[in-house]
Amino acid sequence: VRIQQVKGFGTMELQLATTIDVLEDRFVSKTELRNHRWLKKPVLKVLGVSLPIETLANQLVKRYKNQIIQALDAQIMQSVQLPRIRQSIQKYFSEPFYTAEDGIIKVYVAPVELATGPFQMDAEHITLPVILYLENVISETRPSALSQELSFSTRPFPDTSSVFSIQSRIPLAYLEQILREQLVTQEFGAPLAHIRIENLVLSGTREVFEANFQTTGTLRGGFRLDFRPVFDTTDKKFHLRDFHLKQVSGKGLSKALYSVLKSSVEKTTRASIEDQLNQFLNEYLETARGFLNNKEVVNGIKLNGGIRNYFIRDFWIEEGRMYFTVTADLNLQAEIHYIDTRKFMR
Repeated sequence: VRIQQVKGFGTMELQLATTIDVLEDRFVSKTELRNHRWLKKPVLKVLGVSLPIETLANQLVKRYKNQIIQALDAQIMQSVQLPRIRQSIQKYFSEPFYTAEDGIIKVYVAPVELATGPFQMDAEHITLPVILYLENVISETRPSALSQELSFSTRPFPDTSSVFSIQSRIPLAYLEQILREQLVTQEFGAPLAHIRIENLVLSGTREVFEANFQTTGTLRGGFRLDFRPVFDTTDKKFHLRDFHLKQVSGKGLSKALYSVLKSSVEKTTRASIEDQLNQFLNEYLETARGFLNNKEVVNGIKLNGGIRNYFIRDFWIEEGRMYFTVTADLNLQAEIHYIDTRKFMR
């Protein structure tokens, strides 16, 4: 009998140690075969007879283990194409992340860095921490200075919590229009001592807003109103404080008229600017919560979680814009049901 071809059968469990890294925009995988064991001992089928070949099979594994792990590493590195992943992520964030109801103010997000941590394996799961660092801006247009680069890296351990920071760049002209709609042409005071506000202009320096306006009617003159927004960490709201009204032109006014004007302007400014800032902040938070509520951000990947805490920092007024950063501590979990490799890995 001439035997030209025979087949062996067996089930093997491999103990592998894999190290991943990023080198010059390439995903690098280095695998080590530490041990193996037979779940089903190998046999050779010859003319219907099963012959045990465990010793021979062990020798073959030992001889060809380098080829096995090299082929595995090559397949992993060929599958993970970082330039294509970068292109896909940047395309996803090319449009505004959020647009306000009026269509003027938008949230722009730019991915800055994608990092991976050490993965863990058990009988049923592979856990690979992925950390995505984003630069976020609130503005009416996408700032040219917003990052256009996305780098890749590895981390020795994943962060214990997720922090989301977004910088607001609200144009003062936007807030000025809201204030003008509430103040300009409105009359204050009794019929015999009515005051009307005209020509309001909103500006600011550092942490203080400055509203300059003219009055007509019983009182004609120019005035400047200063006030300062403060974020209260107790009730988590913006409040306008330190109101100061100063007459810069025109005849002097009585204390009664001054009191009427200051009270009316302060009340209206607080109701418009303060409420708008808090409304905008609440819209952002509700959008963020909705994004974390079983949201499928990419096919097969869903986000779940919530906002643990948030605060405002780096408030500043400069060059016609109001800047501040909203920083939120997130309780975030990503559920990966499947990954479409056609979009990310090839």
